[in-house]
Parts: sequence; C-alpha cells; structure tokens
Amino acid sequence: MTYSEHKNSLIKKQSIAEVVAHRTRAIECIVQAGALLDEADKAFRRAAESEYGLYWRDMPTPSSYGDRQGELKKWAQQVVDGRVWEYLLGASGLKNLMDAEAVSKFRAQVQKEPPECTIDNINATFSELNANKGETFVRGLINVFNRLDCRRYKTNDAFKITPKIILHRCLDSYGFSYYGSSRDAIGDLCRIMHILDGKEPKDHLGDLRALVQDARYKKQDKVESEYFMGWLYKNGNLHLQLKRLDLIEKANKLIAAHYGAALAQA
Repeated sequence: MTYSEHKNSLIKKQSIAEVVAHRTRAIECIVQAGALLDEADKAFRRAAESEYGLYWRDMPTPSSYGDRQGELKKWAQQVVDGRVWEYLLGASGLKNLMDAEAVSKFRAQVQKEPPECTIDNINATFSELNANKGETFVRGLINVFNRLDCRRYKTNDAFKITPKIILHRCLDSYGFSYYGSSRDAIGDLCRIMHILDGKEPKDHLGDLRALVQDARYKKQDKVESEYFMGWLYKNGNLHLQLKRLDLIEKANKLIAAHYGAALAQA
C-alpha cells in the first residue's frame, strides 16, 4: 500500500473533522470530570468535617472487562462512609469514653467494611453506643490500667487502681519508645482523669504525654500536670503519681460496680 493509499484509508474510517470533534469533546469531558471531582471533594469535606480531601490517586482503575461504575461506587462508599463514621464518633462525644484500643478497632472496622451511612443506620448505631456508654467507659478504664501495669492485675477480683504507676522501659533518649503502647495509654489516662473530674477532655494526645516527651528531649527528670507527678529515669522507666485521690476513688467505685464485687485490698 502506498502512502497516499494508506492516508486515504485512514480518512475514510474517520474524517479529520470527526477526529477534531471527538478530541474537543474528550477535553471538555475531562474538564467537566475535574469540576465534578472538585464538587465531590467539597461535599466530602463537609460530610466528614475534614480539612483533608479525598485521595484521587487511590481511585481504582477497573479493567476494560469490569463494571467501572460499580467499582467506582464501591470504592467511593468505602472511603466516604468510613471517614464519615469516624467523624460521627467524635462529634457524638462517645469517642471520649473509649480507650485508644477501642477507637483503633472501630476505625479499622469502618475503614474496611463501613455500614452504609443512612439515617436509620446512624440512629441505630449511636443509640446502641449511647445506651452502653457507661460500660464502654469502665471497660476502657480497666483496659488502660491493665496496659499500664499488666503485672499487677491478674484477675478481675484483684483489680484496684492505686496512686502509683510504674511504666517499664517506655522511654528512649528522645521521648516515648517507638515500640509499645505506653504513649496511647498515657493519653487515655489523661482523658479518663478529665472525665472523672467532670471536665471536657483535651486533645486525644493528652497534656501529660506532651510534657513527658518534652522533658525527655530536654534531659529533664521530672514533670507535673494538673493530675500527675512524673519521674523519668535513665533506664527508660517512667514513674507516675496520681495527685487526685478523690478521682481514684471514683474510678475504683465504677470498677467495683462493673464487676459486682468488693474491691481488692490495697
């Protein structure tokens, strides 16, 4: 086939005018799609009260044999619903009653297989969580103190909070060790003390954690906050003294009521 014949065969399949028209339409659709993605991003930020938008680079690229619209819808529902459930947990105030481990489990569940965010599902879920909020708080409280000093509490009957807590090898030269759960546990401890004191918890990080981190970095060996005294040791241990005995008594009464048994002797 000569060049002239080859050129004519291409033109016969699709005229130059048609090529230009489709090219123009493709660009228009891309621009429109971009505008729709921007609109979706704004709607998502409002739904989840998030300063961060959606990560479009994670959007699936289905094969030519797949159900593109179906796969995109499934991805969108998983991402959007997961983040919305996280926002609702915080907005409801129930997150303050949960320890870091419980929050992590909730987050993992809604990120992997989030229930559809409908009015009925939301009302049913948070009605149940609200009805069990007292039990959630006490369970989190017990979990936190078990994590802080797991050697002390071998059985439920022997569980009793005392003013002194020793965290072994939780610190390194720069602050909290990367390994272990002491960092989250101390944040939970601050949250619990605020709630027992009838105050709104501070940021989930907790003020004590920031003080310890800063003291370790500055090579200081003592910290003090509203509820705690702390001593930092070179071997990585952290000794804490709870200052409010009345709050410890409140916590122990909740634990006793939860187990339906008398508290262990100190």
